[in-house]
Amino acid sequence: MADRKPIVYVAGYPQELASSDRLSGLGKTTVAATAPTSPETGDFWLNSTTNELSIWDGSSWTKTTRSFVAASAPSNPATGDTWLNSTTKQLSIYNGSSWSKTTKATVASSAPSNPESGDIWFDTNGNLLKIYDGSAWTEPTEDLSTAVVAASAPSSPTNGLLWFDTTTNQLKIYVASSSSWELAESQTYISGTTPSSPLAGEFWWDTTNLRLKIYTGSAWVEIGTKTFTSATAPSSGMIQGDWWYESTAGTFSMYIAGSINAWVTVSSGGSGGGGSISDILAFS
Repeated sequence: MADRKPIVYVAGYPQELASSDRLSGLGKTTVAATAPTSPETGDFWLNSTTNELSIWDGSSWTKTTRSFVAASAPSNPATGDTWLNSTTKQLSIYNGSSWSKTTKATVASSAPSNPESGDIWFDTNGNLLKIYDGSAWTEPTEDLSTAVVAASAPSSPTNGLLWFDTTTNQLKIYVASSSSWELAESQTYISGTTPSSPLAGEFWWDTTNLRLKIYTGSAWVEIGTKTFTSATAPSSGMIQGDWWYESTAGTFSMYIAGSINAWVTVSSGGSGGGGSISDILAFS
């Protein structure tokens, strides 16, 4: 049997991966349109058709998602990837064919900058609810003169009544069919501290550790992946599927949680031809 050694690409040139940097039997990467056969736990598969990255957990292929922060849309996205526009602070999710923007709700005395069509603005000057139609802020035809701004919920509310909760800084609407106050529009928080009084389904971009999180109703859960760049392996702040670029040797590793709990170096191998550093860069 031929003596096969893993190869990495540094500045476009192939180099044999040093034995000290290898993890035997782990971290094979396959770039192909179909799933590899006979995978081992910790193997990776990059679907060349959908650009989706999956990891074999021992029984099935589990998809991972990525989070991007940039002024322009990332290239080669996969379904479920998230992108925070660093210029407009607009959060979008890739639906498989295009970036779908999430609607923003703003509560302020002045109009928000860089609005998107469908965004909502509650003007605290006159307690007016406005919607951006793509060119201007327009007021709905409903009479909002009875909108309530208070720290506690209004008594004996009627269907459609608006209430701005000054305790949580959230705009809510009364739904008579369920006898409950519902959030008029979910919010996206951008801060270095944990938001107070979040609601299920809301997003938080944590500027302290550069993580996108979603509130499940009881806890903030990190979504997407992160790429570290350093000469030494990160020892904290990583989650399943995170990447580490070892800047000295020019190698890529992925963090595998669970029983492995280690950074696994990506090397050529696996059915379908394997992957290389240039493969990873091409789909990042």
